[in-house]
Formats: sequence, structure tokens, C-alpha cells
Amino acid sequence: ARAAARRGMGRNERDGHGLFMRSWRPQTTTDGACLREKTPFVVYGWQWHHVAIVRELRRTCYLAERAQAACCGRADVRKDAEGRAVVALMEALRFVIDDVWRVHDFVEERLLFPWIRMSFASQASASRDPTQSRKVSALLRNFESQRRELRSTVEEINQRLDKRFRSLNSSSSASAQNVKTPARAMAPQSCEMFMRDIRGELCGLTERTARFYEREEHSLAPTIAQRYDEAEQRRYNARVLNTLSFEDKRLSIVYFSEALRKTEGKEHDAPPQSDYAYHSAREELIRAFWKEIPPFVQPLIPVWR
Repeated sequence: ARAAARRGMGRNERDGHGLFMRSWRPQTTTDGACLREKTPFVVYGWQWHHVAIVRELRRTCYLAERAQAACCGRADVRKDAEGRAVVALMEALRFVIDDVWRVHDFVEERLLFPWIRMSFASQASASRDPTQSRKVSALLRNFESQRRELRSTVEEINQRLDKRFRSLNSSSSASAQNVKTPARAMAPQSCEMFMRDIRGELCGLTERTARFYEREEHSLAPTIAQRYDEAEQRRYNARVLNTLSFEDKRLSIVYFSEALRKTEGKEHDAPPQSDYAYHSAREELIRAFWKEIPPFVQPLIPVWR
């Protein structure tokens, strides 16, 4: 499914991203305008995608913690043990980068941000006052820049893991050819320090990403609710769904459902607690997910998983 999802990115998108939101009833937009009472915000896919990305990043942080505890700090740590831990981390990160984050950024870059820009550009043309349009454009450019920085950071971490894995393989090859090498991959402290550093970087990235999505939603969700009524927001959702490939939609539904479970399962690589369990919006996002996903699709989710 992951390989098919990568192939299917070119055409289709989903309404997807978001995270820290209640039934959206904000009081002001980014341009200071007053909102209509009880204006609904229904671009739920955006919210679900944010939760899913942070959940998967948190899982990589948990994997690094387990690797540090299991493979490091012991005198009998071997290259193959550390290599397996590095591979597990690389695979988890590649899933975040190539599947979850890829779809999110594609939707945001190609559909969501242009949709917001279009509204303010039309208003500026009608009123002959481009002030608000310029403000929103600057805000979106700032978010785009921060998004690229986060993606760059996760790619750098993945490159470090790849370099580590290659060095372990190189050391193994040298040993097989009777080249003088240590019996262990390296001193236990060196192994532990590497995993500790990786864990710190992954956990830091997770928190940065969560805070970024919180700021993004706080700024853009009320603006969307003010600019577009519920019917128009749902037309946008439909446009995203029509743009995403079937494989991207199927995979997105699966990782949305994983991220929005009331409690985490007993999987060996799952964090011990639900992500964002402390969020007041979490229960609403769960209810919205099962309300918005068509009834005929819901029984298929365990099969797709």
C-alpha cells in the first residue's frame, strides 16, 4: 500500500490537515474581522493529517528510546543488533516522509493555500485594497518556510541514520575479510550516545511540529470559517478527495484511524499513551472522523490496515 501510495501522488488530494481545534467558534480572523456566530469549520482532513503526522513522529521517538535501552549501554552490543535498530528507525521515518507527510504537504501546497489566497485576491480586486491579501500572503509564505524547515530536519535525521547503517555494514565487511576491527560495533557509550542524540532530535522535531501545526490552525482555521460557509468548505473537501489517488485516500484513512483511536493498541512499536490525549479537541476529532467517513468504508479500515 505504501509503494502504491507513492506512485499515486500525482493527481489526487484530500481535505487533510489539523489538530488543536474545538467546534470552531473563533472571535477574530487574521484580518481582524468579526466572525459569524457558530461558523462551522469542517475541513477535518487537515486536522486529522496533523494528528497523524505528529503521532507517527512520536512513534519514531519511542522507537529510538527502545533502541537506546535495548541495544546500548551494554558490553555485548553487536553490530547486527544496532543495525536492526537503525533500520527500524529508518523505515519508520521513511513512512512519515514518503507517505503521511508527502500527502499532507501536497494538499496544503496545491489546494489549501491557493484556495485561501484566491479568496483574499478576489476581495482585493473587488475592493481595490490589497492590504489584507498581502498580509495573508505573507502569513502563508511564513508557514511554507517553516514547513520546509521541518521537512529538511527530518530528512537530515534520516541521512544520519543511513550513514550510521552504512558504517556498520562497512565495518562488518572489513571483519569478514579479517581486517582488524572491534568485536563490537563500537564502544557501548558511543552507541548509546548516538541513539540518545537521535532520540533527542526526533523528540524535539515532534514537539516543534506539533507547536507549528497548532499555530497554523489557530491562524488559518478561523479565517477559513469566516471566508467560506460550510457548503463551500465541503466542496473544497470533495475537490481534495477527487484529486487524491485511491491508494493515497485508502492509506490516509488507515493512518487517520490509527492516530484517532481512543487508546493505543498493544503493538510493540506503539507509544504507551495516546497522542494528544490531553487535547480538548481530540474527542471531537474522533467523533468527526466516524461521522464523515462513509459507512460502507468503515468496515474496510481493519482490512486495509
